[in-house]
Amino acid sequence: MQSTSEMTPTETLIENAERHRRLLRRLCWAGVAFVVAAILFAIGNPLLVRWQLRQHGWDLDDWNDSSGGLPKWVPERATRWYGRITIASVEKVPLRVSDLESLREFRQLELLYLESTHVSERHLEAISQLSSIHSLILDHVQLESAGLHHLAILTDLDLCFADMHLDDAVFENLAKCRQLTWLKLERTSFTDESLRFLSHLSMLQGLELFDCGLTNRGLDHVANCTSLVVLDINSVPITDAGVASLSRLPKLQRLDLSHCHVADEGAKLLAMGSPNLEELRLHDLPMTDAALQELARLPKLKELWITEIPITDAGILFLKSCPTLQKLILDGTQVTASGAAELRKSLPRLDVTSE
Repeated sequence: MQSTSEMTPTETLIENAERHRRLLRRLCWAGVAFVVAAILFAIGNPLLVRWQLRQHGWDLDDWNDSSGGLPKWVPERATRWYGRITIASVEKVPLRVSDLESLREFRQLELLYLESTHVSERHLEAISQLSSIHSLILDHVQLESAGLHHLAILTDLDLCFADMHLDDAVFENLAKCRQLTWLKLERTSFTDESLRFLSHLSMLQGLELFDCGLTNRGLDHVANCTSLVVLDINSVPITDAGVASLSRLPKLQRLDLSHCHVADEGAKLLAMGSPNLEELRLHDLPMTDAALQELARLPKLKELWITEIPITDAGILFLKSCPTLQKLILDGTQVTASGAAELRKSLPRLDVTSE
């Protein structure tokens, strides 16, 4: 290599330019390394992100470490950075008991969502220590149902099972959670006989059954839950005969029937047996105008939803004899603007929304 004194001016310029390029490359790589280090420090390994912490339903950040769990420093820092943490979820990675124990630091945590992971009795015991929890969602998890009794100490609990098979043991252990107030079974499989255990849940106020294969026999067991105030039944093969069971629910105020086989006779049975109904939602049912003639007899009905049902102007005019009605939602019907206007003449305070 030539010494600097032996280089021509042109060679000196070339050497200086090359030296500058090498320096810039080092600086660029150093910058990239700094950014990556900062990201890893902030959120853990981005290739293993599975934990989410949220506030008021918004994703705040994702957290993980190389072992697949929640880093110990997360609760303190997340609370300091974001304040009130209300939702935590973990998806598709092994769940550690220590992770759940660390969530105790979130004093205002309200909802815990677990998806595609194993939930053992020890996990359920740790969850029961999260005293602020009001909602627990178990989505496609491998569940050791014997541990469900640990949840009995949680007050005012809403519980959701999704995409799971639930055997009798699940419901038998669930029946020990006497303070359970809301239960949702979504895309789950179980036998009608399993539902007989629900009658032990004396504080159960809400039950949602979505795409779960419920039959009239199962609905007969549901009717033994005499504390129910809200019942949502969606995409299950119940018929008019099943609706007759609902007369045994004296506190029932809100009922949603969607994608079922309930027709005009079912509407008649509702009018006869559910006098305390205040809100009724009917969607995609084989009903006609005759159904509204029956439903108009409900003495406390305030809100009625009729969607994707071919009722006409003649049908809604039966509602003139329902003075308690305050809100009528129509979508996918044959009701015209003039028909709705005619109904308002008799019920001037009625809010009619038609699409």
